[in-house]
Amino acid sequence: MMSNYVDILLTAREKLIAQRRDLAASLAGDYQRGHTDERRAQFIEVQLTVEAIDRAVDDERAAYGTEAAGCETRM
Repeated sequence: MMSNYVDILLTAREKLIAQRRDLAASLAGDYQRGHTDERRAQFIEVQLTVEAIDRAVDDERAAYGTEAAGCETRM
């Protein structure tokens, strides 16, 4: 059962990584007042969420020990 939670977390992480890449591409463009500032805040929020998911995956694996050994973590 724990593996299902890890799989869900990793799926969410993959989606956030794609979103982070899109935001980074937007930030790499020319500065646009308001737009760039909003994208920067979104980038930071996404990055913090990715880090929180990484901690949640580690926590799930620690809580269930060897049952999680076959699951992949960070991409």
